[in-house]
Amino acid sequence: MMLLFRIFNVYPQARRARNGCKAKTTSAFKLALGIISFMRLAIITLCFTFLYSTPLCLTHPQVPQKSSQLVFLAGTISTPWRAQLTTLLQSTDYTLLSPAHGPQVKRIEWEQTYIDRADILVMWISANKPGDPYTLSLTSLFELGRFTHMNKPLYIGIEPGYALRDELILQLRALRPELIIHESLEALAKTLIGTTKNGTS
Repeated sequence: MMLLFRIFNVYPQARRARNGCKAKTTSAFKLALGIISFMRLAIITLCFTFLYSTPLCLTHPQVPQKSSQLVFLAGTISTPWRAQLTTLLQSTDYTLLSPAHGPQVKRIEWEQTYIDRADILVMWISANKPGDPYTLSLTSLFELGRFTHMNKPLYIGIEPGYALRDELILQLRALRPELIIHESLEALAKTLIGTTKNGTS
């Protein structure tokens, strides 16, 4: 930030120096002003490029191989559980589809497309922060309701400490009694690894 402040303030200071100087402005001074102006424009352009060029969605780079089994990672977005699960699944040939932050409309369109294309659906709901409704993963609950009515393998994990965990488990048992509700990412990963080794989905 200090660098940006200094660069942005060199130009007006230079202008004041030029106005107060009676001597004729040299070509070298004009060149310096041009370079400073160019640097300001370049820095602003780079800042906007960085902010708005984040990929909308990612196929996790830790599992780059294409396979017949695409695994969609749905769930809480406020914790880094996707990266942790990816590490735990390094021994598999799954292609993990992980939604990334981006413009809401395009992100949702991408999610709906790859939910339909996925062979396996994974839902992980992290423990919420008390008093913070944003961490209740309400959108994930909507998606989970949809998943329970899809004819796809579904693997669910709900971390202890999630405020709606007990009620959600009761609802899931009523809808899909065969589902196993995992309490940890390690247990969820173990089930997924067992699935791929057994050749079943």
